[in-house]
Amino acid sequence: VLLNSEENRAADADALRAAGIPLWVSEPRTVRAAIDLLWLIMDVFEHATMTYRVRNIEITVEQTERYMAAERPVRTFVPIWRDPWMTFNRDTYVHDLLRVCGAVNTFADRERRFPLAADLGESPPDAEAGEGRDVRYPRIHLEEVAAAAPELILLPDEPYRFGDADRAELLAALAGAPAAQNGHIYLVDGSFLTWHGTRLAYALHELPPLVAAARTSEPGQQEG
Repeated sequence: VLLNSEENRAADADALRAAGIPLWVSEPRTVRAAIDLLWLIMDVFEHATMTYRVRNIEITVEQTERYMAAERPVRTFVPIWRDPWMTFNRDTYVHDLLRVCGAVNTFADRERRFPLAADLGESPPDAEAGEGRDVRYPRIHLEEVAAAAPELILLPDEPYRFGDADRAELLAALAGAPAAQNGHIYLVDGSFLTWHGTRLAYALHELPPLVAAARTSEPGQQEG
């Protein structure tokens, strides 16, 4: 049984192991690891029909990364949930995907803290409360987003389905941020950001132009 540590429950994995069923648990946290996983899957199952496509993706990653590394990185905010607002730090696939595409995650160094009040910066964090917990997806305030001054904001349609109302709210709440001033708040297909399979090809086609547009904008020059 193939599982992903983020998408499948630990209880289900434990039950399968107890039943004597071999598991293959994946958890790529970088673009390189995601590509290596695709190669490994083809090798294990002796199914090479996607070789050309995966190599094409691999070459595109290398070219995109090389080109974007020569440009100024664009401060980017990507929420994954709201009520409370949540995002991700550097120890995630989506963070590394943004890096490849020329963006820098504004909350790269933020860890999720427990309990909730501490997580939102409202009280001192309890050092033991987060022990053994996944700290890669911090909760944040919009005030913190405003202070980070993102130049680009991407609103995915999964795991939370952000829509036009959320975009309008952020335009108002973050009016002083370059992303709002220049109209660089976009609704995007969430699979481009979080699906680490061959969907990466679509991400490499769709995301770099948004990053490049945000890089070249001057304050107050809203785009349609």
